[in-house]
This record gives sequence, structure tokens and C-alpha cells, in this order.
Amino acid sequence: MNRLLPAACALTLMLLTGPLAAQSAAPAPATPTAPAKPRAVKKPPTKVAAAKPSSRRSTATATATAGAAAAAGASTVLDLPLTPGQLAAAERVHTGQADCEHRQSVQVERVAGQAGHFDVRFGNRSFRMVPEETTTGAVRLHDARAQVVWLQIPSKSMMLDQKAGQRLADLCLHAEQREGAATRVAATAPGEAASAPASGSLLEPAR
Repeated sequence: MNRLLPAACALTLMLLTGPLAAQSAAPAPATPTAPAKPRAVKKPPTKVAAAKPSSRRSTATATATAGAAAAAGASTVLDLPLTPGQLAAAERVHTGQADCEHRQSVQVERVAGQAGHFDVRFGNRSFRMVPEETTTGAVRLHDARAQVVWLQIPSKSMMLDQKAGQRLADLCLHAEQREGAATRVAATAPGEAASAPASGSLLEPAR
């Protein structure tokens, strides 16, 4: 009986201390932690390439600007009153149809209500021209917008494209120029006959 008592006490002590030891040895439950937020990555600023102006667009703009300036200048010329010299030159302009080489023709008409202004038509093109004073006696009509000239001299008339540097029409004759050419030929013929030596008078030796 006495031998069993110490054993019973030891067993009782083990039973009492076992749960306490297990509780102290068991790890404390982990406290749940909030998931880490991903760090924001800064994106580099996107570079926008500056649009380069198209060369065609620049050329078209420059051409349109030059054309507008030329048109404005031409309109200014047409709106300006003509000088007495221009009005005097306008009186010597031949009007009507002028027949040219290569079966071409040019039509010159005065503009009603605008002294010194002329409507000059060549094929399907029409020009508004005013006279320019010259020192040679030639009659010169000019369209400043189209840069085309109608030049009239006693023997013929011609149309020149100043921009292209070429003749559009040549050897053009109005009725007055044809009559003047015939008169010059008729006036020249008797003088040439009188100045020609008589047959055999100078070429044959004297007898």
C-alpha cells in the first residue's frame, strides 16, 4: 500500500502537468497579415513626335500665296486709272480678229464702259489687258495677272507668255496691218524700178 502511494502521486502529477506543458509548448496562432500592396511603377512619359510639315503642303501653300499676291497685284493694276499716255496708246490698238500663222487667230475687243481696257481672246483663253507706254512706238497690251503680252507693230502682232518665256501666237495680222503691208509694197515697187539700171546702160561698154 505504501509502495503504491508514491506511484499514484507521480501519475497524478503527470496528468496535471501534461496539458499545461502542451499548452505552453504549442505555438501561438499566427496573426494574419495584410497582403503587401504592389509598388506602383511609374511609366516614362510618352514622347509625341512633332509632325513635320509635308513638303508638298508647304509648296502648295507657297504657290497659293504667290498666286493670291499676283492676283491682288493684277486687280490693283486694273483698278488704277490709266494715264494719258496709256489712253493715247489705246486709241492705236487694232480691234477685231487677227489671223495668225498655223491657222490660229486672236480676237481683240474693247471693254464697254472701261476706257483703255481690252478683252483679248486666244483659243479658249481670255485675257483682260491694258496698254503700257513704250518708247519704240509699238503698242503693248499687258495682262499682269496671267503675265501675257499682246504686242502690235505696223507689220504684224504677236502674243507672248512672259512666265513661260515663249510666243503663243506670231505673224498675226489685222485688216489695218494687211492694208498697210500692201501700201508699203506698192510704194516701194516704183522706187526700186527707178533705181534699177537700164538694161545694158552700165553693163555694156560705151560705143
